[in-house]
Amino acid sequence: MKKIWLAVLLAASLLLTSCALFPVEQKDFTKGDMTITLTNRFIERQQEGYTVCYDSASMGVFALREEFGLFEEVGYGAETSLADYRDLVLQANEVEAEPIGEDGLVGFRFTAQSDGQSYTFSAYVYKSTEAFWLLQFVTRTEDFSALQNLILSYAKSVTVS
Repeated sequence: MKKIWLAVLLAASLLLTSCALFPVEQKDFTKGDMTITLTNRFIERQQEGYTVCYDSASMGVFALREEFGLFEEVGYGAETSLADYRDLVLQANEVEAEPIGEDGLVGFRFTAQSDGQSYTFSAYVYKSTEAFWLLQFVTRTEDFSALQNLILSYAKSVTVS
């Protein structure tokens, strides 16, 4: 998980999106077969290693689409459950994380350090007709408790086709 880039992206998003002159409104963002409802305070960005990223002053969302064909060698594919995909992601990235299952969502949560700052990652997995999606919601650990319900609402807004 690209920790250094996370710190850079969050710092840049603080500068670019902290303006409070405009009212907060819901906004749908679509990339390929995935749509997520965030707010107009988010900006779409490209980040190496991810399909798309969305940044705001207090949160980053890193989305990765992985086609089923990538997992054929290890016996995973369209029939693989979300829990099995989540476990494969954790194993492949050697991440020690707490599995989470909130409101029917499948995911995991962990904290990581970057440049002396602690970040909490809440990741959820989704399955479209052709691929898995991994969405990671990232906040400063000190802000996580205040943003946890908002993260869950964003995660529940994700649709894949």
